[in-house]
Amino acid sequence: MSYQPDLQCVRVSRVYDWISELTNIKLKEKVPIKKGMCIQDNICFKFNVPSDGTRSTLWSGVELKGVLSTFVVVIDKKCEGEIELFINGDYKTTLTGGQSISATVCDLQLIEAQCKGDTAINYCKGNLDIQIVYRPEIAEKECEHINCFLSDHEGNPLNILEEGAISCTEHSNPSKRESIEVIMNGHIVKLQEVEILIQGFITLEFLNEKGVRCGWYVCPFWEVETFYMCAPNGTDISCNVLKMKCKAEYISHEQNCKCCMGISIRIAVCLNIYAFSDVTIELLGKECEPRFVFKAPKPISASYQK
Repeated sequence: MSYQPDLQCVRVSRVYDWISELTNIKLKEKVPIKKGMCIQDNICFKFNVPSDGTRSTLWSGVELKGVLSTFVVVIDKKCEGEIELFINGDYKTTLTGGQSISATVCDLQLIEAQCKGDTAINYCKGNLDIQIVYRPEIAEKECEHINCFLSDHEGNPLNILEEGAISCTEHSNPSKRESIEVIMNGHIVKLQEVEILIQGFITLEFLNEKGVRCGWYVCPFWEVETFYMCAPNGTDISCNVLKMKCKAEYISHEQNCKCCMGISIRIAVCLNIYAFSDVTIELLGKECEPRFVFKAPKPISASYQK
């Protein structure tokens, strides 16, 4: 058997650059409060305001906290006087017969009107339509804890090592990467700008004080990060996720969404990013084949035992 090596061609990946990076993704989500925890009410009525200049209360909600309200005030066409409108004690506008105003106000507590007109007219008439939305304080206390984990789009938990659990791909055009020059170890080095798109899903699990789930919400996330690597034309980018950590906590809800809970989310993702290309190299070697299997010989000492 000859063991003289031959010239062999082997297809391998040549790594131009390799970095490990921790990427932080921050999100703010408005999660709808489940039915029964958010209260809506619609009020519609006609009003008569004395024309002697006395300020009259049209609606009061001082006992409610954090009320979001949308209201419409319409003055009767036959009203010849002027009606001054006050919201939470502050002057808002002046209306005359046939005019109207609509507005959305956060933390609405008081609507007042004051009519200044002909003393021969006893009252100025109008209509008030108001929609109020608020949530009781118990809605914020019922689900005190938030558990955040990696999932699919249906909320099923995923292992970070599962294929496709988090997508990590090059977002930039490989043939049009911009180059910059930097100084490394006293030498000028040309690096390319590589954009990486990271995307996936997380699930927010809301737990009460006993650890029982009282709600859940699936949230997509994505982020484009820019890295500078040795990635000249002809190279490909490989990206994989090593670790992932998610944390979520309550924040003050959005002023224009009283039926939502504000959630601050922080996602930390550890990435491995390679710039490589497939090349063919020549090696001196010999192709290996399995050898013949010999049967185990009898021990030499056994031939002398009689």
